[in-house]
Amino acid sequence: MRPLLALLTFLAASACASPVERLAGDYRSSWGRCVVQIKGRSAQISYPRGVMNCQIEEPATFRCTWASGAASGKALFRAQPDQTLRGTWGHRDSDSDGGAWVLAR
Repeated sequence: MRPLLALLTFLAASACASPVERLAGDYRSSWGRCVVQIKGRSAQISYPRGVMNCQIEEPATFRCTWASGAASGKALFRAQPDQTLRGTWGHRDSDSDGGAWVLAR
């Protein structure tokens, strides 16, 4: 009986996860493997050369700042229906002058 109760609790919690929370997990990109962690309206995206700290806005838009060694900048991602995060990154105050950045499952 206990294993069944645990399974039902897990399934209920999974079904209640918001669409944004479902974006957490492992991704691949041209910069290598990325890990997205989400807590409330904040996210942290780790990638091989650094980390991004993001605020999540509706509808599933990630406004991020990144740091990689001495370099830093901003990034902007929008979640797609297939859970891809498609966006751009930039240096210093720009979120786009570095080019496109796509995180795919």
